[in-house]
Amino acid sequence: MKNTFGFSVIELIVVIAVIGIISTVSYSFYEGRREQALADLMWTDLKTIEGSINTFAKDEGIDEWWLQSDFGSTGANDDPTIEEISSQTDFRKYLATVPKPDHDGLGDYSYDNDYGLVANDSYNPTICNSSNRPRGINLQISFSGSNSVASAAFSRVDEKYDNNNSNCGKVTIVTASGVTTLYYHIARSVTDYPSTID
Repeated sequence: MKNTFGFSVIELIVVIAVIGIISTVSYSFYEGRREQALADLMWTDLKTIEGSINTFAKDEGIDEWWLQSDFGSTGANDDPTIEEISSQTDFRKYLATVPKPDHDGLGDYSYDNDYGLVANDSYNPTICNSSNRPRGINLQISFSGSNSVASAAFSRVDEKYDNNNSNCGKVTIVTASGVTTLYYHIARSVTDYPSTID
């Protein structure tokens, strides 16, 4: 009588295949959860910043949105970060901790109001174009190059919280010169206070 211990080659191949299938499914599930978690975090951060700005403006009696030039910006692409705005104004009382995206490759949240820097910077909901910066007052966050998790999270923000049209609406996603930016519209023009965009 011959005693054999161990596995046959067929059994080993089957075990390896099952492990491969389980790891692929687990990774896909994990990536999807990461993307959704990042999308939820960004949406919460944007709503928090918007609410803090609105409360600050109401309490301080401000009837016009900040201009980028108020924070030393010299061009349309020189957008001050929320951190810079918080450190230079009493806004820090309304947003004690500035939200930071918890993902590699994402920049800080910043403020976009090109009024006076770009002709006709008022928001027009009938103009939808993915190749141009959106008009009006926006909060924004960007990444450079290829970032599949951030890109999917941007799309999920638009899909879940807006109209699923990345060229129009409350959320606009623009890719230009290798930089992808999510714009979150908070007002139509510099004098549109309080905001009429929902």
